[in-house]
Amino acid sequence: MVGVGGTLREGSSSLGALRRALAAAGEAGAETELLDLRGLDLPMYEPGRALDDYGPGVGRLVEELRGADAILISTAAYHGTLAGVTKNALDF
Repeated sequence: MVGVGGTLREGSSSLGALRRALAAAGEAGAETELLDLRGLDLPMYEPGRALDDYGPGVGRLVEELRGADAILISTAAYHGTLAGVTKNALDF
């Protein structure tokens, strides 16, 4: 199970909730991985650009998500929608 932390705010409550959910999944026997988008340094997605041209953060994101049996996304909500950093990550 891969958890995607989709906020840039330090000490975010959504990231804390994601950590607790992943810990519970781990206690139940799941292999878990946390992808905190703050640490991946993702550039803005550009349609038509090859994934290999983006760098290691994008490579790790795509590799982890493609290999996951389950994905749990936790994001902040701004102005009635998900955080821009989360939307950008999902575009990859």
